[in-house]
Amino acid sequence: ARNSKELSADNDRLRRQLGSRFGPGGASQTQVDELMSVCNSLRDENRRLRESNNCLGKNQFAAFSKDAHEPNSSTAPISKSALVQYREEFEERIQELEDEKRDLIMRNTAAITDVRKAEQRSWELEQELEKLRSELTTAKLSME
Repeated sequence: ARNSKELSADNDRLRRQLGSRFGPGGASQTQVDELMSVCNSLRDENRRLRESNNCLGKNQFAAFSKDAHEPNSSTAPISKSALVQYREEFEERIQELEDEKRDLIMRNTAAITDVRKAEQRSWELEQELEKLRSELTTAKLSME
C-alpha cells in the first residue's frame, strides 16, 4: 500500500503532465477536476465513517463482546446484527471504491495511450508537411 504523500505526489505529477499537454481549461483538466471532486467526496465519506467508528470506543467494544450473548444487556451499545450489517456495508463500499479505482486507473492508462498515439500522429503529420513544403519549394524553383 502506498502512502498518502506518494499518491499525492503522483497525482500532482500527472496533473502537471496533463496541464502541459492540453493547457488550462481543457477537457482533460475538466475530467481531472471531476475525478478529484469524486475522490475528495469519497475521502470525506471515509473520514466520517472512521469517526463514527471511533465513537464506538474500545470500552464499548469490550462490553459488547462480553455481553453480546445477553439479549437484554444494557451495556452493549449496538447489537451484533447491526455491527455485522455495518461491517458488511463498509466492506461492500470498500470493494466499490477499489473497483472504481481500478476503472479510473484503466481509463487513465487508456487516455495516456491515446495521447501518445495523438502525439505520434501529430509528429508524423508535421514530418509530412515539412516534406511537402520542401517539394513545393523545389517545384517553384524549377519553374523559374
